[in-house]
Amino acid sequence: MEKPIVSIILPVYNVAPYLRQSLDSIINQTLKNIEIICVDDGSTDESGKILDEYKEKDSRIKVIHKKNGGTGAARNDGLKLATGECIGFVDPDDWILPNMYERLYSILKEKNLDIVMFTPDVFNDETQKHEGFLYFQNSNFPDFLDNRIFSKDDISPFSYPMCVWNKLYTKKLFDENNIDFAEGLDFEDHKVIFKSLFTAKRIYFIREKLYVYRHSRKGSILSDNDTRMFDHIKIYDIVENILKETGNWEQFHFDFLKYKVHNILYYYSMIKPQYKKDYYNKMVESLRSTPMSEEEMTELSWNYPELRKIVEGSIAYKIKQRVKKILEKDN
Repeated sequence: MEKPIVSIILPVYNVAPYLRQSLDSIINQTLKNIEIICVDDGSTDESGKILDEYKEKDSRIKVIHKKNGGTGAARNDGLKLATGECIGFVDPDDWILPNMYERLYSILKEKNLDIVMFTPDVFNDETQKHEGFLYFQNSNFPDFLDNRIFSKDDISPFSYPMCVWNKLYTKKLFDENNIDFAEGLDFEDHKVIFKSLFTAKRIYFIREKLYVYRHSRKGSILSDNDTRMFDHIKIYDIVENILKETGNWEQFHFDFLKYKVHNILYYYSMIKPQYKKDYYNKMVESLRSTPMSEEEMTELSWNYPELRKIVEGSIAYKIKQRVKKILEKDN
C-alpha cells in the first residue's frame, strides 16, 4: 500500500450522536491517500461500535480501543501509529469540508512549509446554526499573517487564536522536536500548539473556513465550566517550560505573562459558582508564583487591575518590597 500523505488522528470518547458526521466528512475527502487513526478512549456509548463499523467499510481506517486515559494520551497513541508525510487532527464532534486536506497539502508542498493554518467555521449546537464565535472572529487573525511565510520571529504565537485542529503539520516537525500532547490533563493540546509554533520555521495562513467547530455541545469542557477548568492553570507551567526549552523565554516571556493573566482571569469569570472558590485559590497560587517585574506588573494592571491585589497579598511579594525599600534607603 502506498504511504499515506496525511495521517488524520481522531480521539473518540462518548460522541456517538456526532461521530458518523465526523467520520463521513473524513472518508469523503478529495485527497484519497490518507490514513484515519481513530482512538476509542474507553467509550461507554456506541462510539466504539461505530468505529468498528466504519473500519469494515474503509481500509484506510485504523481503530484502537483502549482504557480511558484522556484526550492527550489518545492523541499520543495515534501519533505513534501515524505513517503519513503530514499530521492532521479532527475532533469527533466536528466535521471538515471535502477539500480540506487536499487544499492544505497543496499549499504546504508548494511553499515548502512546516505548518499551514486556517480560520474555522463555527456551528452552535444549541441553536443549530452557523454563527460567529468571538474567539475565532476574523479580526483575531492579524492582517500581518496574510500572504506571507512567517515564524515566531515575525509574529508572536500568542498573537492569534490557538487550536490544534486548524492546522496541517509535517510529521518531520513532530519527529525532530519530540512534539507530543500533555497527558492526564484537559487543555492538553496547548503543549503541541506552542511546541510546534515555537519550533516551526515556515508557517502559512489562509482565510478559508475548512473546518466546522461544534460549539456549545453539552458535555464539552467549555460548555460545562466545571472542575476540568482547573487543568488550564496547570498548563501554564508546561507552556513556560516550552519557552525555556526552545530558547524563547527572554524574547516572549512578557507575551506569555499577558496570555496567562488574561486567560486565568477569564476562566475564573466563566467557571460555575460552586467551583469558584477552589479555582480562585489555585489561580492565586499560580499568579503569585509567576515571576514578573514591577514594570511588568504595572503594565498588566492597566488592563487587569485585580492582578495587583492578588499578587501583593503574598508574603513573598511583601518581603520583596520590604527589601527593595531597605536597599533604596541605604543608597
